[in-house]
Amino acid sequence: IGSYTIFKDSDGNCNFNNAETVKSQSFISGITATVSQTLVFDRKGYPRTITCALGVSSITLKNINNNQKIIEISKYGRTQIK
Repeated sequence: IGSYTIFKDSDGNCNFNNAETVKSQSFISGITATVSQTLVFDRKGYPRTITCALGVSSITLKNINNNQKIIEISKYGRTQIK
C-alpha cells in the first residue's frame, strides 16, 4: 500500500466516506505500508477504533530493502517509532 488518506469525520461515526476526504497522499518513493487500515483521531487528538472506542493503533512501514519500522500510537495519542 503506497498511500494514505486524511479525512475529517464530519458525522462523528469514526468511519471514512469519500465526502469527508481532505487529502490523499502517496508515501515517498520506496516506502509502503504493510496493510491497509484506518486510523481515526478525535477532536482532542486521541486515537479511536472504527467503533469510536479509545484504542491503541500501529502501522508498519517498510522500504525497498525490506527494513521495517512500527509506528505505535498509545490510547493517549503519544506516537513512538520502534
